[in-house]
Amino acid sequence: MDGLTDTDHFCFQFLGLCRAVEPEACALAAKYATVEQRIEFSEIFQKMTEIAAADEFDQQAWTEVDTKFHSLIFNATGNDFYLPFGHILTTMFVNFIVHSSEEGCTCINEHRRIYEVIMAGNGEKARSASAEYLQESKYQLTPAS
Repeated sequence: MDGLTDTDHFCFQFLGLCRAVEPEACALAAKYATVEQRIEFSEIFQKMTEIAAADEFDQQAWTEVDTKFHSLIFNATGNDFYLPFGHILTTMFVNFIVHSSEEGCTCINEHRRIYEVIMAGNGEKARSASAEYLQESKYQLTPAS
């Protein structure tokens, strides 16, 4: 756990965990999200686009809405065993979001793709969109040697 005090290393390891869990959660959310959850996805994504398009980047607002987006993915799986992962990942995700969006980067296009395929109910495309979003090359992270 010593390496987790280094922010880049923490984010690198966290990204690896997300890649193992979140694509499947997205696939399940696409299949099983309720009408209410789909409405919530729409509301959250609308806020994301507003924050991403603003002239001045609001780090706190982005962190809050991005965390809600990813938390809702786990809640919408229809699988109770994903809920603890969602809670754990959401807690750690705050640090990841803050670090990865420091320069005002929101990956809004990647979030849009995930949102659209979940809303369309396409589990395979949701899995693929999430896996693409979670590639290390999208983040400026340095793994510890």
